Amino acid sequence: GGRDRNVAMYDFSELLPSKGATSASPSLPTSRPVSMSSLPNSISSSPLQLRPEAHFDNDADTDGEGGEMPSGGRPPKTARLAWEIASTDFVYTVALSADVQFCVFGGTAKTVVVADGRTGRQLQSFVAGGTVWCVTLLDECGKMVYGGELSTLTVIDMATMTEEMQLPVEDTIQGITAVRDSICYASGPNACMYGKGGTEFSWRDQPSFQVLEQLINSLQSDEERLLKCLRLILSRHPSVVNSTDERSGVSLLQLVVSRSSSATLLDTLLLADCKVGLMQTRFRSFR
Repeated sequence: GGRDRNVAMYDFSELLPSKGATSASPSLPTSRPVSMSSLPNSISSSPLQLRPEAHFDNDADTDGEGGEMPSGGRPPKTARLAWEIASTDFVYTVALSADVQFCVFGGTAKTVVVADGRTGRQLQSFVAGGTVWCVTLLDECGKMVYGGELSTLTVIDMATMTEEMQLPVEDTIQGITAVRDSICYASGPNACMYGKGGTEFSWRDQPSFQVLEQLINSLQSDEERLLKCLRLILSRHPSVVNSTDERSGVSLLQLVVSRSSSATLLDTLLLADCKVGLMQTRFRSFR
């Protein structure tokens, strides 16, 4: 991908050493698709604009052990173009799953597109609401993470093609790296990691009161996005509604009542799929 507004997949299987090449590389279709019809607005529906095949000279081939050997007059090997998609705007980031099942990309079109890595056929698209600078795939747990000039970092479950989590960020996200239990990202001048992993907490565990407090404070001016983030958390961890600050004893419900005038926000918490506990005061009433 790049400023030519195209995303292309090349098959380099011919460039691999003959031994083990068949088992090392997933097979791609041998024929090129001729069009991408009936695509949504996030990608153009015009025929594929195929690039010329890339040729690699074999004047100095390798023997598989780091040494060089003459090509013996063999023709140059070819990296075959498997497919190409024309995007509606610049493409800044591309990621490919290890099994070539998914190819995902985004950029100034303000959309993250999920395509079939073997054919280039679009499977899904997500409206990001801003320029997407980075996207990565977690093959080990089937997730996609993306960010950019957005107010949140978003995690997508690739099995269901639905949003699983959104984290508020203070600045543009320029880079993301992720493993099963931890997500690390660069936001403005800072590098942040969510989830320690190992025997510690994971990004998939129930968020702490401090994370919820930061979420509410940072998105107070964007109620729609705040409600969306909270509903994603409540769908996985409904008991989070009973969270309290270990230092002050303030509950999440108290925090929302004191810092927000949104009745919808309060209703969202009270309608969580769990029993809501209220603290008893010294006058035996509840607060």
